[in-house]
Amino acid sequence: MAARLFPKDLLVPSSFQIWPMGQLIGGGAALAGPGQSVDWSAGGWWGGQLGDIRVSKPDHHRTLRSLLMHASHGGEIVMPIIDDPQRPMEKPTLPMGRARFNDGSSFSDGSTFLSRSIVFDLAEPAQEGDTEIRIRREPGQSRPLLGGEYWSFEHPEAGHRLYCIEDLDEENAHGVRAVKFGVPLRTDLPSGVFADFEAPRLTMRMVGDPKEVWPVIRRPFRSDVTIRLVESFDYL
Repeated sequence: MAARLFPKDLLVPSSFQIWPMGQLIGGGAALAGPGQSVDWSAGGWWGGQLGDIRVSKPDHHRTLRSLLMHASHGGEIVMPIIDDPQRPMEKPTLPMGRARFNDGSSFSDGSTFLSRSIVFDLAEPAQEGDTEIRIRREPGQSRPLLGGEYWSFEHPEAGHRLYCIEDLDEENAHGVRAVKFGVPLRTDLPSGVFADFEAPRLTMRMVGDPKEVWPVIRRPFRSDVTIRLVESFDYL
């Protein structure tokens, strides 16, 4: 069953949250010095929430019901990361660049091609479990990384997976720098893989009681829905 991208432009969340989850267990008081703790999470995973989604139009209701039916059968949902102002571009509040067909025409709905404004890739091969990699920035395409940015890799087996920069070193003359991040890398990756800082996303599953998610309808056929998700590991 193919994962479905959450349609954030149609079902618009009023709030968004993503956070790393884990199980940091305290070991109690030590005989001398502070107590120790153990991380049982193998480095952590992601939880997320799309909050207060206004559902009022017929397209809203039908799209939401279809998505919830997909999730109720164990279907995965690809959650877009809503973090546009923090993207590494010169004017982060602007939308992605647009380019028309060569003849100047556009698609039947009036939309045009989207061209990437933020171009990064993996500078050298990386292994599953890594928490430090080397990332290359294409000169002239984006501003240097500052730390704290989200990005995603589209892994061949695991699909879209999310990472967040904790720390980084100085960028060299080739636009390459070492990046420390979390959560750990989900699979091995070869060099040259595209690192998506422009529209990062994460493959997730819905959690919680279905009754909490299916809309409670109020006059005039309107509802507000919050969807809670957790990173999916169906590929394992």
